Amino acid sequence: MGHQELLLTIGAIVTFSILNFTVSQHAVRNSDAIYSTQAEFYATSLAQRFIEEAKTKAFDKNTLTATADAVSDFTPSLGPEAGEVYPNFNDVDDYDGLTRNESFTIDTMRVTITVFYVDETNLNTDAGTRKFYKKMRVSVQSSYLISPVRTDYVFAFQRNP
Repeated sequence: MGHQELLLTIGAIVTFSILNFTVSQHAVRNSDAIYSTQAEFYATSLAQRFIEEAKTKAFDKNTLTATADAVSDFTPSLGPEAGEVYPNFNDVDDYDGLTRNESFTIDTMRVTITVFYVDETNLNTDAGTRKFYKKMRVSVQSSYLISPVRTDYVFAFQRNP
């Protein structure tokens, strides 16, 4: 084998190595994109699961056995009552402060839930006092998510006529 053939062989090996490295980089980026998409989809469904679960609960502990005619009839503090633990909640605001780790195929997702009263004229800000509306904010974090997935839902108390 002459010098020309040797140089051509070395050049072919270098070219093939560069091409192989480039293809590998694209495959890794593609895998990351797939995992990120899967994580985003799962995080969204996880947040929605907690909201759907809360929809089956009473608006307030005090409305379990009695009706409420004024906001003063609702409990002033939000969160689970003494002895209540997830998943045995009986009203929407019991979810306030709930933090859970949920297993996902490729990662563990951290779910954080806050519940607060909101006014009908401004559903985005904590009203700070009892109202006929409660907002649940579910945030899901994962190392595969660029930013947390956040889902909000407003619960409205419906008075019986």
